[in-house]
Amino acid sequence: MINALSKDFPVLPIWLAGGGEKDEYVDFFPEVPLKKGLQYTVQIAADTDYNVYVGGRLVAFGQYAGYPDMVTYDTVTFTAENDGDALEITAWHCGVDSSTYINHPAYVAFCIYCEGELVYSSSAKTKSAFHPTYLQHQCLPMTSQIGPGFALDGTAAPQAAAESAEIDIGTVTVNERPNRRLELQAPVIGRLIRSGAFRYKGDACAAVRMKEALLDVPADAADGVRIVPATFSMACFRYDALLAADREKYTPVILNEIDRDCGFMLDHGATTFWETMVGQADFGGAGSLCHGWSAMAAYYYDILTK
Repeated sequence: MINALSKDFPVLPIWLAGGGEKDEYVDFFPEVPLKKGLQYTVQIAADTDYNVYVGGRLVAFGQYAGYPDMVTYDTVTFTAENDGDALEITAWHCGVDSSTYINHPAYVAFCIYCEGELVYSSSAKTKSAFHPTYLQHQCLPMTSQIGPGFALDGTAAPQAAAESAEIDIGTVTVNERPNRRLELQAPVIGRLIRSGAFRYKGDACAAVRMKEALLDVPADAADGVRIVPATFSMACFRYDALLAADREKYTPVILNEIDRDCGFMLDHGATTFWETMVGQADFGGAGSLCHGWSAMAAYYYDILTK
């Protein structure tokens, strides 16, 4: 028998019966008759990530990244807009070790409150099915930092849902998310402030085409050159694109930008170049003060000043 995780999070971890392979997307269908105007609270945790939908509308996403012996749950509150809207949960099990994930059993766990009263808790009776749009078990490689990517098939038909399986995730500590979750705001109309376009050369593979891309940028700066801003992690792609377009023209522009950014760090006491211009204060105090891509300054000075 599997026990509820804690008195504050009275749920059973569950997953699709017979599932749990790498890179798997599963839909869960808690049978909760939502009533217009009432406030509902969902407490939820997943081993990798989750989305919560109400009446087909995305209301929450973004599992806190923890460790296999930790369960960190989110608290999501919404007001039902229509009687009978369906509440659905999509959960992703990565199953592939990366810089942001350690493989552990596939699970999702959730409970639902209506006006403060517990009305539903995940269990083996919760219906589930493979998500029809995400392609399952692809494990498409992205990077060692962020793990696999994903692929979609918009033509696939939904599968019949069946009861789930309760999952034993071992002895864990249970905590509420310690920081603020990203919240979905009302959509706003974007305003275009600058534009540019990549023009790929040739028929080489995507990585080569990106490296050799030509970037068209408006010539509206005083010297007739403007480089669209980018973080250090993307600067090398932009520099290579500009040098491929016109090495003579863009060499001084690139060196001036490196002088400006790296000079700022040196003026602020840096002895090694930082991950970002914010330094250690970035990423909630986790900014690196000696990062791999910050070696670009030495590399470009070497190739552009010979």
